[in-house]
Amino acid sequence: MILQGSLSGWSMSAKVRRTEVRKGRILRAIYERLLDVYGPQHWWPARTPFEVMVGAVLVQNTNWYNVEKAIDSLRSRDLLRLAALHAVSEPDLAELIR
Repeated sequence: MILQGSLSGWSMSAKVRRTEVRKGRILRAIYERLLDVYGPQHWWPARTPFEVMVGAVLVQNTNWYNVEKAIDSLRSRDLLRLAALHAVSEPDLAELIR
């Protein structure tokens, strides 16, 4: 990738930005074509997009079995919403996902 600027202010050249946008459009078109042909795959066992995000973060540090337990724990306390999760203290959250 071609970068311009000092260490404190790196930026992509216009050519690189155009290439990145083009790649993004191509990837999006591929995704949409696959979705049209195969439909939703329901590959991630979650009830909401937020639950997918929580599971994706948690699975980085443990196995899926423990993630499911943590999500069940959060769900049972109605904490699978951003505002609710944000309001929980760090020690309480650690205990809930342990």
